[in-house]
Amino acid sequence: MNASTEQSIVYDIQTQNQKIIKDYFEAMKTETNLSASTQVVMNNSLNRLSRHTDKNFKDVTREDIVSFLNTLRKSETVDPNHKWIGTYNLYLMTLDTFFKWLYYPKTEKGLDG
Repeated sequence: MNASTEQSIVYDIQTQNQKIIKDYFEAMKTETNLSASTQVVMNNSLNRLSRHTDKNFKDVTREDIVSFLNTLRKSETVDPNHKWIGTYNLYLMTLDTFFKWLYYPKTEKGLDG
């Protein structure tokens, strides 16, 4: 595969993931009242995951998510107050909600525990 073909594949994956993200936000708007800041955080985290994996969301594995979340970790010298943990937990909750919606879109809220 040449570089142009690889770039085309990555572009197609990113385009497909953008459509999935858009559909997710449409579904979330009908189910909950998302604030603008929450939408920005969710959009950023999903886009960062998409770029990190270069995979369609349906093909993302647990290992891909763990690898992505590990990029958020900071060393004690860089972040002595461990502020990265809040970002990590926020991204974790966002990804958890997103993948539950992606794989179980018809499940009513609250039925999955």
